[in-house]
Amino acid sequence: HHKYKKYLQEKKEALKSEFGNLSKRVQHEKTLSEHDQQFFYSSWIYSAIRLKCGIGDGLTAEEIKNQFQLSTTKLNKILEFLIRTGLLIQNQQKYKTGTQSTYISRDSVMVSKHHMNWRVRAAEKSSELAEEEFMFTCPLTCSHKDMALIKEKLTATIQEISQIVKDSPSEELLYLGIDWFLV
Repeated sequence: HHKYKKYLQEKKEALKSEFGNLSKRVQHEKTLSEHDQQFFYSSWIYSAIRLKCGIGDGLTAEEIKNQFQLSTTKLNKILEFLIRTGLLIQNQQKYKTGTQSTYISRDSVMVSKHHMNWRVRAAEKSSELAEEEFMFTCPLTCSHKDMALIKEKLTATIQEISQIVKDSPSEELLYLGIDWFLV
């Protein structure tokens, strides 16, 4: 019957939409308030410091300052923000990761800034890649059907990677950026 067929098609589209929605497929502990997003996503350094402090038994302020080549004033501003929001905790002289994961939705006003910050950082890093690092850029053409299939595979891979790193001990700070869009 055509009404049932239409119902099934709508159900299929809803499931496909939900499947592609990363916020429903990747676990995250914290979504920052809009005010706090303006600070946290203003620069890649906030996220990098938070994550780097999760490696080993944490870092001292001096270690963070030297690792990221920051002024004392800038470092203090960042540390105060990260502690206030629970993204870092201070234990004696060391800073450790508090909240393990954050999430910014695709409709946030800060999402483009977040993506841009990390892509600019990746471009800066591209001229000095170590042997164990790699970058891949591949403009291509394909069918609409294959485009949808590749998006599904990328989404599933992101979900799988998120699960792997959730249970993985923190030893290195890395960046993974995946872009998939029509030009």
